[in-house]
Amino acid sequence: MTETTLEEAKEELGRSIDELDDLAHALKMPVPDSVHVNCLREQLPELVAKMKRQFAAVIGEDPWATHP
Repeated sequence: MTETTLEEAKEELGRSIDELDDLAHALKMPVPDSVHVNCLREQLPELVAKMKRQFAAVIGEDPWATHP
């Protein structure tokens, strides 16, 4: 992996971590629990998949390749 590609992968992973942090902070908002749960159900699976891809790009291998 080139230095530029590695830096881009690190930046993408950082943005995803920020997105996860935003979701955590949103849980403090005074809305019904069902709203929080629905939001997390919608966003977490996609975010987890994206972070796994980004992590694999940074380290150069996919530790989840044999696990869904």
